[in-house]
Amino acid sequence: MPDGMTTMDTPPVEARARRPLDLVGAIVSSLDLAASTEKELRNAVDLKGLPSLILEAKRLGIKYADTARVLAREQKMALYPSRYPEGDDRNNSDAGKKALTVVYCTEHWLLASNRVLYAWNHLDTESYASAYKLIGEENIRAIGVIDHESLIRAYERGDGVKPSGAITVDAGAEGGAMDALINDLMYRAARDQASDIYFMPQPNELVIRFKIDGEARVVTTLDFSPVSTAGSRKYRELSNRLLSRSGGQTGYYRETFDGAFVYDGMTGRTIKARVAGIPVTLPNATEPFHKYTIRLLGNRLDSLNLEDLGIPKDESNPQLTQLRLLAESKHGIVLVTGPTGSGKTTTLTALVQTIKTIYPEKEIITLEDPVEIFIDGVNHAQVNEQMSYAQGLKNILRQAPDIILVGEIRNLEVASEAITASQTGHLVLSTLHTNGAIATIGRLRDIGMEPYNIADTVRAITAQRLCKKVCPHCAIDARWGDLVSGQLAEYKKLERMTMKMHYLSINKNYTDLKWLPPSDTVVLIPRIGGCPKCNGQGYRGRVMISELLQNSMEIESMIIGNATPSMIHHVARERYGFLEMWEHAMQLITSRQITFDHAIGSLSPRPGVIGQPSSIA
Repeated sequence: MPDGMTTMDTPPVEARARRPLDLVGAIVSSLDLAASTEKELRNAVDLKGLPSLILEAKRLGIKYADTARVLAREQKMALYPSRYPEGDDRNNSDAGKKALTVVYCTEHWLLASNRVLYAWNHLDTESYASAYKLIGEENIRAIGVIDHESLIRAYERGDGVKPSGAITVDAGAEGGAMDALINDLMYRAARDQASDIYFMPQPNELVIRFKIDGEARVVTTLDFSPVSTAGSRKYRELSNRLLSRSGGQTGYYRETFDGAFVYDGMTGRTIKARVAGIPVTLPNATEPFHKYTIRLLGNRLDSLNLEDLGIPKDESNPQLTQLRLLAESKHGIVLVTGPTGSGKTTTLTALVQTIKTIYPEKEIITLEDPVEIFIDGVNHAQVNEQMSYAQGLKNILRQAPDIILVGEIRNLEVASEAITASQTGHLVLSTLHTNGAIATIGRLRDIGMEPYNIADTVRAITAQRLCKKVCPHCAIDARWGDLVSGQLAEYKKLERMTMKMHYLSINKNYTDLKWLPPSDTVVLIPRIGGCPKCNGQGYRGRVMISELLQNSMEIESMIIGNATPSMIHHVARERYGFLEMWEHAMQLITSRQITFDHAIGSLSPRPGVIGQPSSIA
């Protein structure tokens, strides 16, 4: 350490940044920004505070590297890796700069071999406060600046993923190494767009899996063997830290657990982590161990609108236009249906976001269990032991909202309150677990709703599924006619036999569908073994398949008359242009996004051609 340099010789950020807007001026002057950009940046920092400066600059199109360079110069701080702290004898040494290595790296900061802690958002004290606990303040001599993109590149390369030298990690009460492990898993899961993290204790190890595109994949195993003394201690430490962070009591292993914590390690994103634990028994273990699942919930989706979801919007299948028009309704019930994991909450959230964007004056309240996604300008209420869905709905009506989002209609009590709300001048949005839009009418009858109430209040029902998209990097071209006839050479391989049986059923059960591809249409099928871009799966990402049933006077009469689903299906299809999910699926197959066999996996095989009921003229 050079003479005169002491531990944390660089003064705290707050001491130097007494006039936060001076930093805005420096950025504007150095980068020659337009007056309108300066005004917007000043307003944002004035409203949200100094720690928001870097993110707000990025939102306005200013590069992370440019902001980091200006802030480091203005505050006389080290800049990774081009400038060292004041008084460092390597400041003018190219060899010294090249010798700089990463000792420890997280998604928020890195510690370099010159014992400078470089934070991508050093203006936010939370960015480096955790480093003091993890590394020890005595091992940090100054704070520096690193642009976020450089930091993430280093983090994803695995630079300095473990402390070295004199640096020690304390896994005690404050979390230490277990916090670092949890944060690392959260970052990787968020980066890979996983919906869940599974912690699965096994007799000899702890298996960690990410649920990506609806499939759970092993990402790592840890030597936290619950049946060994050392492994058991490690797993208890990890379990205690999960419990502590999510609002539980440590040592709480014999009962189920539900909690949550917030993770903000992704740039510009806040993720709510919902933690669920259940005690499991293992061979040779005398005490139960919690199996944990962390559900990753996007806490802020400012840009999510209906257009982002892939809902059909062309003239031949105008579901998006229909749904947006329904959002303008003054009263009634709009239902989004499908099984667990089909994206119902995301669709409702996008619908609310769209309404709020177009009609900011509308008062919107949600009632959920739990609240998964927060929207600016919307009030969110959460069901708990003291407030059920039915009780919450009664109380919400006293708040005089225009629109109410109910997480789920589970029983007649909730349905009755939703009916009351819709009949008294409120638009009610909710979900239901059913297989299709028309099947929802029967489901509402089953829970006890009177047919006349269904006909009077339900404006529309949309049903949806999520289907895997074929990987465009390794997919194989195939003629539709060869697939349907079973003549494709790929079918000769054992792995394709199930797929062959699916395609052979097309001639029997799917011939009445609109947009059934002609024989010479070239579609895609997945390559066996996939490629590195899809992790050998043959599929990458998911797309929504949906259908939308709108009510009409004729359909209302059929509901009141207890018409069968096939009769309602025929009238909706022939007279009102209802398009079932399989027809949307055929559009996606023709546009080379999905494969027929995975559409079957998402929608279930079609039981047969739905003929015209004899009772319908």
